[in-house]
Amino acid sequence: MSGAHRRRRRLPRLRWAIRHPYQTLVRKHGKAIDYTGFGLVQAAVVGSFTIGVIGWLAYQYVVHLSP
Repeated sequence: MSGAHRRRRRLPRLRWAIRHPYQTLVRKHGKAIDYTGFGLVQAAVVGSFTIGVIGWLAYQYVVHLSP
């Protein structure tokens, strides 16, 4: 019996995740919230707040320091 006949498929979870991105995202999101208490919505809020503050600071810099 040859080794190629009994070869296991490599990275089956990765293949499944590539084929089913939405189910993977939902499953991983639930696990992340259970483990850390911090999910995608919270990350989006923090990210948008950070972008807003940096944008406001850039606007203030341009308005007050432009010649």
